[in-house]
Amino acid sequence: MTVDSNKLNPPLLVDQERQLRVSVIDTEDSFDGMEEVWKALVEEAQVTIFQTYEWQRTWWKYLGGNRKLYILVGTDGGRIIGILPLFKQSVNFLGVKVATWLRYIGTGLSDYLEPIIMPGYEESFVRVVLEHLDRNRKHWDIFEMSDVNVFTPLSRELVDRLRNTSCSVREYQGTLCSHVPLPQTWDGFLQQLGRHARHELKRKTEKLMENFKFEVEKFGEQVTDVGAAVETFASIHGGRWKGLGYESAFDNPEHLDFHIQVAEKFASRGWLQIYFLKLNGKRVAVNFSFVFHNRIYVYQANANGSGEAMRYSPGYVLHSQAIKKGIEEGAQIYDMLRGKEAYKYKDFKCVQTSNTMARIYYPSASGNIRFRLFILLEFARKVPIRVNREYHEFKRYLITEKPSSAMMFKFLGNKIKDLAKFGVSYFSKSLSRSAKPVKEDSRQE
Repeated sequence: MTVDSNKLNPPLLVDQERQLRVSVIDTEDSFDGMEEVWKALVEEAQVTIFQTYEWQRTWWKYLGGNRKLYILVGTDGGRIIGILPLFKQSVNFLGVKVATWLRYIGTGLSDYLEPIIMPGYEESFVRVVLEHLDRNRKHWDIFEMSDVNVFTPLSRELVDRLRNTSCSVREYQGTLCSHVPLPQTWDGFLQQLGRHARHELKRKTEKLMENFKFEVEKFGEQVTDVGAAVETFASIHGGRWKGLGYESAFDNPEHLDFHIQVAEKFASRGWLQIYFLKLNGKRVAVNFSFVFHNRIYVYQANANGSGEAMRYSPGYVLHSQAIKKGIEEGAQIYDMLRGKEAYKYKDFKCVQTSNTMARIYYPSASGNIRFRLFILLEFARKVPIRVNREYHEFKRYLITEKPSSAMMFKFLGNKIKDLAKFGVSYFSKSLSRSAKPVKEDSRQE
């Protein structure tokens, strides 16, 4: 795997021990030119689906906005041995730049984020990246590493190494993720569920089969119209959220286009897996997943059907069908990704892990001021988002509970108290050295 050095900026740093060089990719054309070597590196490195070129480049195309690329590339003798996909974002107030925010490409829609490093080069690449960031501190003020999990050990290593520098590191509690280790047989999986869960799965599956014409459709690399399949998925998923009083992220055309293009690229690589559950000929449940390195990533799953159909948990039954097929095809992990829904632990006996987020900055006089202004501006950005979320929680409460006037006013009073606590907690914990502020919102799409 080689790379034309003319496609990279001039080397910024050299690792004397292994002669590693770190360069910066900061243009769209250079990003496009990385496709072949990026894909080759992914085949050798230990990464998740969210570090693939297909995911990262598509995220940048639709969600990059006015941000600037800042991809760090490590080479050894002209061969790329490491990539840290970053971008820079200006944080402004009244037209004046407060800070330059350095973040991972894929932030927000990716559940695990991680550098991509060839095995054997982990320590060297991390070292030269840290030296590069230190020597080029004028190019950034706050380096944010999000979605650091047990499945992203290199991100964890970066955070731990940064603690031993002159930087200030603030680490925050993020979202919860969950996964199910898969045995080699379906019977083995049923046994690990436990007696009650086995009984409920059997009962609900049989009820759906008795009361409806029951069909499971699977779409993957053979999909002829991926766009139509994704639009149906978005309709089911969005319909369920709207039925509960929420908005749907798929109402945003760019958001929908991102998923369609990712699905098309993944289908061509054999990584796409979309299951639909049809009852009486109508698709009422969907499981939108990716398969990569023997791991099934359940990116979104939901159901939206008649009251009679929903009585028997069609989404739950479809999960079980996807797991059964995954076991037959040799999958080892069924990863339900972020979200703390109770059914993941009650019905599927998931193993829970936690994502964290780290923010790094230099604690100089100006650095401290910039960080505090950044926190203040971020709070101002989060307030309307939080208020909007609470508003839709209230709508869901009205739809599902049909409360009396007294119950409604009590609910509103509790929500106002929650918002006040959110403000106090956000500032106190965001500025604490052992900070663990309010958990980031789950990815609702």
